[in-house]
Amino acid sequence: MEKYARRIDRAKDGHMPRLGTVALTVALAALGISGALTATASAGPSAHTAPAQGYWEVAADGGIFTYGSASFQGSLGGQGSNDPVVGVAATPDGGGYRELQANGLVSSFGDAAPLSTSSGALQAVGIASLSNGVYDEAYSGGQVMKQAGTFSTFSGAFAHLNAPIEGITASQNDMAWMVASDGGVFGVDGAPFYGSMGGKALNAPIVGIAATPDGGGYWLVASDGGVFSFGDATFDGSMGGVRLNAPVVGMTATPDGGGYWLVASDGGVFSFGDATFLGSMGGQHLNAPIVGIAAAP
Repeated sequence: MEKYARRIDRAKDGHMPRLGTVALTVALAALGISGALTATASAGPSAHTAPAQGYWEVAADGGIFTYGSASFQGSLGGQGSNDPVVGVAATPDGGGYRELQANGLVSSFGDAAPLSTSSGALQAVGIASLSNGVYDEAYSGGQVMKQAGTFSTFSGAFAHLNAPIEGITASQNDMAWMVASDGGVFGVDGAPFYGSMGGKALNAPIVGIAATPDGGGYWLVASDGGVFSFGDATFDGSMGGVRLNAPVVGMTATPDGGGYWLVASDGGVFSFGDATFLGSMGGQHLNAPIVGIAAAP
């Protein structure tokens, strides 16, 4: 079930206030000893403090919702875009992100380079960030638009697809894969194949894919919350077989690959492995359904 976090009052800067030094003086006169015992307590981070995590949720109207270390840098929300947003991808340093619309237009925020492409009549379905400002756009027919600065390349459609492409993902070392709704997985630019759900019985269609940081594997997620792992991707749990208030629409992995988040169209977020639940739009009013999630690097 969705993990909920207890709300804690925080200072205005978003951090817990530090505890001051506590001086505990104990009179030892009864023992014939003069002096005091002083203890110091601090709320500072320990050596075992977990790395900061965060994620962005994006809605079909372009609205962005931030949690944890993910910062708000702007959005298409309220701008009356003609084509719905279908995905979001963070920049490698987490200082910005890009929203992809169904017509292939890309809007950049924060430190994401302000570049935009358009696919015309093609249906864009997903976006993945690579290094040095490069990003890949995926289309339902299997086409890939690679944008690098002002230069872009466009690959043709797959000759034989049994089902439309639903999403794209990239590892930290720039290997990318696309996934189709029947679970078929397709490497981009020679990325290795680690397996898929293509040709296998599914209880619900596949709606998303997330790569491990080293490019040695990937996870697939179905709309019923089922998760399928391949290569060095580890299975850390799923929502498969659990009643959901809304279908799952996407997933993203933690930066170290030790866990992942799933997101539903009502904004609910489900965390597994070392992924921390940081909040969600589940149960809150939305102007448009959530269509994707991206982790802060």
